[in-house]
Amino acid sequence: MSRWLLVVICFVGVGLMNTPSFAKYERCGDPPILVQDKSKESSSIVTNLDGKASALSKLIGSAELGGQIRTDRETIYKNNPPAEAQRQEAYLAYVFCTLLEDSNADLTAKMKALQEFRKPLSSNDVPKATVVYLRDQVTAAVIRAREEAEKGRTKAAAFPQREVGRLLSKVVEVESKAYEGFLNKTNDGHSLHWGPLDGEKMECCGGWFYTGQLSNGRPNGYGKLDGPAFTMYASFTDGNPGGFGCRDDRADDFLVRICGTFPGDGTIGYPTGIVSFTVIMDGLVLQEALGDGNPNGYLEGNGIIRTLGDVPQIGDAPKIPSGTRFEGQLTADNKSGYYGIGYDPDGSFYEGQWVDDVFQGYGRRQEANGRVSEGIWSRGKLQGSLAKNEN
Repeated sequence: MSRWLLVVICFVGVGLMNTPSFAKYERCGDPPILVQDKSKESSSIVTNLDGKASALSKLIGSAELGGQIRTDRETIYKNNPPAEAQRQEAYLAYVFCTLLEDSNADLTAKMKALQEFRKPLSSNDVPKATVVYLRDQVTAAVIRAREEAEKGRTKAAAFPQREVGRLLSKVVEVESKAYEGFLNKTNDGHSLHWGPLDGEKMECCGGWFYTGQLSNGRPNGYGKLDGPAFTMYASFTDGNPGGFGCRDDRADDFLVRICGTFPGDGTIGYPTGIVSFTVIMDGLVLQEALGDGNPNGYLEGNGIIRTLGDVPQIGDAPKIPSGTRFEGQLTADNKSGYYGIGYDPDGSFYEGQWVDDVFQGYGRRQEANGRVSEGIWSRGKLQGSLAKNEN
């Protein structure tokens, strides 16, 4: 994900060999990695599952398909340890999906076939040991997610929100005095650029443009530094931004305001510590995030992200409806620090493991109607799973 969009959402080893022949099946997700050796036993497992998937594909459109899918999945769980069973089930689902893509069956038959594979198995369909294993893993992931979410809320609450308004007001005040001094051809400790006033020339230093308080011909005090791609609001000491400040990064049709503590080390970088990110488009605040910031301008650690207005699709990032929220671990703005809670506008939520903004790993999702699904998630979809409280 881009730094600019904070877009709201680990079991990455599930599945098949990553060969070029599977590249065209994007709707089936990433090819899982089932085996990592070339032993006869591993080859036999792959051949067996490929055969099952092929046989299932011949039943597309038939009333027998649902029952056979259920039988094959149950057999996998009864004959293998829990983790291996989940890998084999994910492999079978992927290969079946690729065969479905190549099928000449009509769209309705294909959709019904996919729905059959996505039905979660109940606790009566798999061995008790597997049920206990899955639920233990899900419970541990949910507990960890709640802990990380609480840390995120704590970090967000510690951000000095009032300092943002105070800083911007002070910069506006000194900016006004700088313009007044320029128009009157005076220098009363404020300037429109870095260096002595020079008639109508108000730019210097390769496109950088400073407005604010001066001392000894350098920025000292509050001011605004404009560059080709961003604007910085801060308190300067001998030309260096330090202390609490904000930076506006401009990209495409939106702006990201990042506020926090500048290091004061002579670099024109990003604020760190507990920071706030605000995504603004057409003057409207669409998203806000608070948490640990790193020197590269990313959230990394614990924090929260909330969407305050509908975010349109930008580049590869999906549309995000107003009212979504995430609390937990963040890594480079992607929720792949693994644990957290994501809330949807309708009241449904997911708690557990994440990778790149989607459910990935062990977790539990509760829908707005109270239905709960838990188990292994891959690319936002249930793999080895258990259903509870179905309405």
